[in-house]
Amino acid sequence: MSPGGLLPSADHWLGQDEYGRDILSRLLYGARVSLSVAIIASLAAMVIGVTLGLVGGHFRGLAEIFTLRLVDTSCPSRRFCWRCSSPCSVPVP
Repeated sequence: MSPGGLLPSADHWLGQDEYGRDILSRLLYGARVSLSVAIIASLAAMVIGVTLGLVGGHFRGLAEIFTLRLVDTSCPSRRFCWRCSSPCSVPVP
């Protein structure tokens, strides 16, 4: 075995550490909490967004206005979104 562990192979994509443990499995095991939180947050946002969209689209009128205003107030402003997504931070009028 080499001093830093085994090199990557078909069985161990990122190689092994000096004790022979698979590095990829250790990375995934260490990231399980972060991945769980990200997946749960994405699913919750999807369920809430789809529900509000279905209610607003089906009932129209007052329900549509209510759901649209609810989404508008819960989202950051357009200027904030533009600044975060713009690579060169072009001023927004």
